[in-house]
Amino acid sequence: MNSPNERELLDLFFNPKSVAVIGLSRSAIGNPVSILTSLNDLNYEGEIFVVNPKMGHAPNATVVRDLFDIPKEVDLAVISVQREVVPKTLESCAIKGIKAAIIITQGFSDSDEIGLILQKEIDLIILKTGIRVLGPNTIGSVSASSGFTSSFIEVSPSKTPIGQVAQSGFLMMGHHIINNEKSGYFCSIDLGNSCDIGFIDVLKYYRALPHIKVIECHAESISEGRDFVSLAAQIVVEKPIVLLKAGKSEAGKAAVVSHTGAVAGQTKICEAALLQAGVILADSSEELRIISKTLATLNGMQGKRIGIISFSGGGAVLAIDAIEKFGLNIANLSKQTIAKIQPLFPKWMEVKNPLDVWIPVARDLDDAFPLLLETLLSDSNVDAVICIYCSYSMPKYSSYNSAKHISKISSKYKNKPVACWSYGHDIEGFTRKIEEEGLAIVYPSLDLAAKCLSIVAKSSNNDVNMPTDVSPILIDKLKLNKARKIIRVAQSNGRNYLFPEAFRVLELYDFNLVKWVEISPDEDIVYATSKLSSPLCLKINSPDLVHKTAGGGVMLGVGTENLKSSCKNLLAKFDAQFSIQKGVSIVVQEMKDQSFELMMGMVRDPSFGPCVVFGSGGVNTEILDDFSYRVAPLSLETTVEMIQETKISKILKNRLEDFDVILNNISNALMQMSLIALNHPEINEIDLNPIFLNNDELIVVDVRFILNKEFNK
Repeated sequence: MNSPNERELLDLFFNPKSVAVIGLSRSAIGNPVSILTSLNDLNYEGEIFVVNPKMGHAPNATVVRDLFDIPKEVDLAVISVQREVVPKTLESCAIKGIKAAIIITQGFSDSDEIGLILQKEIDLIILKTGIRVLGPNTIGSVSASSGFTSSFIEVSPSKTPIGQVAQSGFLMMGHHIINNEKSGYFCSIDLGNSCDIGFIDVLKYYRALPHIKVIECHAESISEGRDFVSLAAQIVVEKPIVLLKAGKSEAGKAAVVSHTGAVAGQTKICEAALLQAGVILADSSEELRIISKTLATLNGMQGKRIGIISFSGGGAVLAIDAIEKFGLNIANLSKQTIAKIQPLFPKWMEVKNPLDVWIPVARDLDDAFPLLLETLLSDSNVDAVICIYCSYSMPKYSSYNSAKHISKISSKYKNKPVACWSYGHDIEGFTRKIEEEGLAIVYPSLDLAAKCLSIVAKSSNNDVNMPTDVSPILIDKLKLNKARKIIRVAQSNGRNYLFPEAFRVLELYDFNLVKWVEISPDEDIVYATSKLSSPLCLKINSPDLVHKTAGGGVMLGVGTENLKSSCKNLLAKFDAQFSIQKGVSIVVQEMKDQSFELMMGMVRDPSFGPCVVFGSGGVNTEILDDFSYRVAPLSLETTVEMIQETKISKILKNRLEDFDVILNNISNALMQMSLIALNHPEINEIDLNPIFLNNDELIVVDVRFILNKEFNK
């Protein structure tokens, strides 16, 4: 948690008592695109100083020629000058005693060489003076409590207890709002290029604010991934974090680099790490807003049993699909509920969930609809209600106004959410009326309504992806030292790609390997392989050949009678490229039958650290794209989760009787993989592919370690 001093410094960006606006032009006076206009629109009551030697007057502000002409202390500076003078301006702010600054100006680390030089000057000033900086390339911050904003575009914070942090300003202005409501947050901050203030600082600040119930994040890149995940795992115990990761596509990643000057990590690794920490992931900006709003508005729910009340039978069917898609259940209505509402329906109509209520509401909406909705909500078998209604034009259809009843009745059932979806001509008007009380929410789709209810149900029942203790699978010091020596010797010989050495390391970590032997070109091949049973597989081992199969360095089905000639032919094939002096050898393995091919591995992400991978193996691994990821260290529970996420696990469960034994064996292997990653930071990548599954036995057939060339340099 932030120390009191840290919180006070961050508070200067949201609730400053005085602000110096440096770089405001005369044309900005009265202009709608102006920081001064935005401050006046929000009725900011702090002191505003405009620093501009050519300006004589500004409304609700004191104009000074120079920063040092301000006669008192200033909490915050907002800098919007040409980039070439930003460093000098920032240094002046520090000399003046200003502790915090927002740099709106663009064109630094996200631009050209000059921008990079200027950025380094800013970084040095921050380091020397201790001034805290938000940006550059940001619209800054906004807070409903103080009425402060540094945005030059109109913003509209509300009392919704959401703290927003983003790497773009568009979220601060509002996004995907269908009923002209306010932007849906209490305070918001745009990190821009994050040269100083970053995600970690803001998460700590929001965590300490009692009036913030939900933290909403938009991230293009997370540079301090491991620290972010560690902090998030602590925060989600107290308040939920909802995050949208942008820059998932290749083109999107390229745009992220140009936008923030940062490198976007691998999306799947990032998402796996966030899920491990218990962060709720949104798939779009619309989902981000709606999920955050849901968690900030609703008071939880007891279970996953959903009642459906619908003006349309077709709408009810769509609701059932959405409920099942997101792991919710159709509620079984009690006998008392059915008996109470049965008289409203024709005798020929079966009364059950979902309730198609068009007939009773068409007769008399004001009599039937309140009774139906309240009876459904009072049923002990129902944990939440999806309400589908028609938004008619008013006042023409005033006798069919369901909005007034939904708002009133939903407010009486604080722990039974009412999730609404509508069709018709006045969705905006009905939505505004329904959400007046703040306990019913109108969703733009039934899928999103069901997804949000699923999230609320999980959060209410602590059914979230919380981090767990790591199982104490260890390696004794003797084996660990042997493994480190194997890698160290390979590094000293200039090898960054390890094949037989990797097999030896895996043996020390108790992996089950196919029977194998490494032979040099001048060895007695028959004698060296005498303990192996044919048919055999020959694989060339060379520091210059990473992909053996694609490079023609593999021979299959070799018998003892043609072993010598096969080895000779394989070596001859690569004689022009490789030599004995370069460490070329042949790995000879027994060939094994298999029922299934699996793979597991590790990749070391620059932001999140070592990430373990599991999925379908073999030559079609990339085509199948059946992978699950988790960041090390792993617990037994985490490994089971990642296995069960894959398609191959579902195939194994359906076809094999001893699936529980297999699940345990794979879990143990994944935890050992996690241990290798943590014990050997010099390894950048590990690839065990394929791993044969014979009965319940895992057999590693091929392996590859890629070392970090720069490690220990």
